[in-house]
Amino acid sequence: MVNGKGGHERTIPITQEFAEVLRRYAEARGPGLPGAPFFRSRFGGPLSRGAVYERVRTWGQRSRVGIPISPHRIRHTFATHLVRIGEKLPVVQHLLGHRLITSTQIYVHLTAEDLRSAVARHPIASLLATVKHLLPSARLPFQRTRPFPLRR
Repeated sequence: MVNGKGGHERTIPITQEFAEVLRRYAEARGPGLPGAPFFRSRFGGPLSRGAVYERVRTWGQRSRVGIPISPHRIRHTFATHLVRIGEKLPVVQHLLGHRLITSTQIYVHLTAEDLRSAVARHPIASLLATVKHLLPSARLPFQRTRPFPLRR
């Protein structure tokens, strides 16, 4: 269980490999007082939101990925990748801890551009470019000879 934003408790599924990493971290960190936070400051208290942000930002800079890294960006990227691989929206909603599905739908909207890009790369798009010069002179049955009058 993890206490999230707004004091909500969340269950976070993890892989066996990640569980092993957390176990090794706990060994290296040493025992804490009963009820102490798993990730704690050097004084034994919980890490503040700002401390987590700074650590993620600093390690992002050291990694030289070329873009600023923040906890929000990691979360956003995680959700976007889930949607792109076809994960169902209610699953993404649950993993992000959103109460409303509308909060999760932003990640679907982001991938609409991916769909437009895929259509542009389809072979029919290049076919259209080869016949485009024929289109202005071709008259379709429903075309008017004069432009539509402007409304005032």
